[in-house]
Amino acid sequence: MLSVVIDQAAQTPKYQQLQNQIESLIQDGRLTSEQKLPSSRELAEVLNISRTSVLKALDNLIAEGVLISQPKRGVFVAKHQPTLSACKVESASAIQPAISANVVLDSGADTRVFPHKVWSKCMRRAWIKPEQGVMEGVYSDGIPALKDQICRYLMQLRGLHCQASQITITAGNRDALSILHHALLSDCVHQVFLEQTSYPQIPSLMQFLQSPTSILKLDGQGAVLPEQIHKGRNLAILTPCRQYPTGISMSSERRQAWLGFLSKCKKEGQPFWCIEDDYDNEFVYQGRVNVPLMQQDTSSSLFFVGSFSKVMFRGLRLGFIVAPKNLSEQVKASQKVLGLSCSSAVQPVLAEFMESGAFTSHLRKMRRHYLSKRNALLSLLKPLAPFYRWESVFGGMHLCLRLKRRYWYLESAIAAEAKYQGFSLTTLSSHYISDDKQYGFLVGFSQPDVSTLEQGIACILAATRICIERNSRSC
Repeated sequence: MLSVVIDQAAQTPKYQQLQNQIESLIQDGRLTSEQKLPSSRELAEVLNISRTSVLKALDNLIAEGVLISQPKRGVFVAKHQPTLSACKVESASAIQPAISANVVLDSGADTRVFPHKVWSKCMRRAWIKPEQGVMEGVYSDGIPALKDQICRYLMQLRGLHCQASQITITAGNRDALSILHHALLSDCVHQVFLEQTSYPQIPSLMQFLQSPTSILKLDGQGAVLPEQIHKGRNLAILTPCRQYPTGISMSSERRQAWLGFLSKCKKEGQPFWCIEDDYDNEFVYQGRVNVPLMQQDTSSSLFFVGSFSKVMFRGLRLGFIVAPKNLSEQVKASQKVLGLSCSSAVQPVLAEFMESGAFTSHLRKMRRHYLSKRNALLSLLKPLAPFYRWESVFGGMHLCLRLKRRYWYLESAIAAEAKYQGFSLTTLSSHYISDDKQYGFLVGFSQPDVSTLEQGIACILAATRICIERNSRSC
């Protein structure tokens, strides 16, 4: 067996540690020409790492010509070794960017078609004679008019029935998660469960809050239930209607399993809560909108978190929490302790915008607008088929462009080359919080215009071809 040791606590990815050590063993002569390596399963078991990490290290070395793979025989040290340093794909630091301002294929709102005139009229109506309580800032958990409108919106468009007393207005998802963390987990032993792929700022926030985290695996039905839970308090952050960033919708069977699990925990006196992050489910282009998991919950263990930034515009910085009735006051108390982050000044404007019917009209318009962009993107992707795979998305504001397995190792190099050409790509691997990763890019289609999408896909194609050719030539 190879003399390899993997540091489980190191920041260097496990596949990279394995790859570096195999190269060192070859350079030192401890692995000789044409020597057979142990199988990927054996390496994974002995080194206590995932088989995916092992395969990625081996694939990288095979691509560089350090190792060779022989069908039905295994992986061997190549007889003729390349100069290892020459086989590396050029790093981003070695490239001098030709363009300073990079374009992002963003999944934010397209503010070019925002109804500015209608919004400005709502601002005037809301502030001609504002309510005294708004002026004095007495509504710490949100103005009553906005909370009433959110209740109507959730009932009509999302199928969630709630009361205004259950709602707390926030400054967005980060603020909502901080409030709920304080309300449920402060000053006690606890564990936070995060989905295998997640918005990168969520694990960063949990680390900042010094919360220990565990990973919820994902399969075709959504987030898998935890195998073990902490004896103290437990909290899971889920995206059941449309998992971020994979787009998986939780199946009805998995929904029932989670609901049954929460009910069982409550009966056994084991504290376990779930936060349902409903980040872009206003935009469904095919089929019916899934009812929020909270609507089906009978254990009072689910919190529903939403944001208006995706629907309206990013600078709005307004969101909300819907808490179970028995925990709503606890949430509001935590908000007071942490201090108010959301502005009261814009809340009456949004309430007026919603009451006037402009919000519902804007949603309908944006669904059609984003659907046309999604269709345009799908037609543009066809030339990428030799290198990537993707699925037609039925909702949301972005698409996952997954590199085919033999090109996984090129993700960072393609991103660097695309940046040189003027486009900043969001990598898929950066959204994984486990070693079992996939590689590729998130392509937002809601914010860019069709011309920018066309240029961006052409850039990805060109960058991919350049990196494959460069790596082949250097090896």
